[in-house]
Amino acid sequence: MNLEYKERRRAPRVDVRGRANGSITSVIEASLINLSTVGALLEHTEALIPDHIYQIIIRLGDKKVRVKARAVRCFASHTITTRGHKIII
Repeated sequence: MNLEYKERRRAPRVDVRGRANGSITSVIEASLINLSTVGALLEHTEALIPDHIYQIIIRLGDKKVRVKARAVRCFASHTITTRGHKIII
């Protein structure tokens, strides 16, 4: 078994572990359950990290409102099974 790896990238990568940081942004579809001036309840299928800041986009007709929010509590309220996969909500 040949374990040699042939590099196929157009440019070599440089190892920067520990010397640089980054972030990943993802889109999580959510249902807005309720809303107040100091909080909101959203239902979604992805895990959030308590105390992290997230950007929430609330769609009101053809308008979008973007707000930053801190996840204060995040818990699984129920599970469903779809296409053979268990989803925690």
